[in-house]
Amino acid sequence: MMNIELQDFLKKNMDSVGHANQRTLAQHSIAVSKLLETAGASQDTISAGLFHSVYGREFTNFNAISFQARSEIKKLIGEKAEELCYLNCSTSHASFWENFIFKRFNNPVLTNRFTAEKLEIQPSQLLELLNINFSNMVDHIAHSENPENYKWAEHSLFIQNFDYLLSFFQNWYKDYLHIK
Repeated sequence: MMNIELQDFLKKNMDSVGHANQRTLAQHSIAVSKLLETAGASQDTISAGLFHSVYGREFTNFNAISFQARSEIKKLIGEKAEELCYLNCSTSHASFWENFIFKRFNNPVLTNRFTAEKLEIQPSQLLELLNINFSNMVDHIAHSENPENYKWAEHSLFIQNFDYLLSFFQNWYKDYLHIK
């Protein structure tokens, strides 16, 4: 459950930022965190989902707050959750997926999209980022005018790594794809 301080921060910094499907970044971010909460994710993962794109992301043209404000975000959601946010916003999507494609689960590496620096992360962080990105996709599908056309290349990557999703998301995905 979101406290008043987080709600105020979201309204101040993210409610005026437009997002996909005529929604604000705040609305989308709240939905992502609620999906993670429903799925039984840890509080750090839920908080990271709430701020999953606060610094902007690759292939987007917005950022609600600059990387210079990381200490403020850490105070709001905690160091571990902010680190997940930072990784989600500052690294390339390709480097994220390469860990799954090449089965680098024990020694995952992400690439900073601004500096090309290689960042070694914990396997648990990789799985938390997977579930954050999956809940992001689920929310986009839920609010898309054409959900059947939503990023099928990304769908195939999630399907290939199905066993690493939280069980709630596995059941949702089976239902969504009509898999028994």
